[in-house]
Amino acid sequence: DPAPRHLFTLSSAPLPKLQAFDEKDLSDKPNWLRKQARKRLGKALKQTIANERRRRLEQLLSVDEAVGDIVSELSQEGLVDDTYIIFASDNGFFRGEHRIAGGKYLAYEPSSRVPLMIRGPGITAGVQSDELVSAIDIPQTIEQITTGTTDPNADGRSFLPYAQNPTLRSTRPL
Repeated sequence: DPAPRHLFTLSSAPLPKLQAFDEKDLSDKPNWLRKQARKRLGKALKQTIANERRRRLEQLLSVDEAVGDIVSELSQEGLVDDTYIIFASDNGFFRGEHRIAGGKYLAYEPSSRVPLMIRGPGITAGVQSDELVSAIDIPQTIEQITTGTTDPNADGRSFLPYAQNPTLRSTRPL
């Protein structure tokens, strides 16, 4: 739930359109999905989804405040320029895409592509990389940050080089 101070503050905020929301044509989808999602989303369900999306955005307002407080404290202590901050999520979530009202169980963009953000020394603010990384890469990245090396026998790989140089690409399948 959002913090009480943020509850309903975004009730009338416009929401960005979700790609494939209440998708009109499912002919390019597997048969089992077409059977599961036969009907388009109804008006009441669309409103419920919109309200839930707004509550999630309201939840993030207190996260934004907390991050601001952490960065402010690091700045006051003179540590912010020597500190890496990593934010990641474990999965995405469907909110009406492909007529799926909610869930995280399909291998489509809404549930498979999640944000991962890092700030710290050698990383240019606001620059993005399209290199695919995974949660298994986070421990290797932290190891490289803290020790300067990585374990060649561990799962994953450090994504620090890709954060520091967003033009780098690999051929690693993911």
